[in-house]
Amino acid sequence: MAEAHDEGETLRALLADLNELAEYLQGRGQNAYTLAQRFLENAQRQQDQKTRAFDEQQARMLDYQRYIWYEIAGLVEKLVKKYQQDDGEPIIDAQERIRLEEEQRGKQETAG
Repeated sequence: MAEAHDEGETLRALLADLNELAEYLQGRGQNAYTLAQRFLENAQRQQDQKTRAFDEQQARMLDYQRYIWYEIAGLVEKLVKKYQQDDGEPIIDAQERIRLEEEQRGKQETAG
């Protein structure tokens, strides 16, 4: 039973880390969006065509980065949801649960 507890704890820790990673990626996406907006604002103020073109290019690049960060965060969130039940507990598949129960019974029989 200790193994099942350890595996469950490990899975919970992994899911918590994945949630933290998703939040980090969302934050990176938000930072890229904020910087893109600054470049766009700067491009609107620039009189020089060359500088304006540079700022617009930077804004497009940062907007694309934002999209990538959000896309990766979404994939991480899907992984978390895949391995969590509705109550937030990690899912242990039926075969694993049966194996653990049989192990526990075997230990009880040898102990008793």
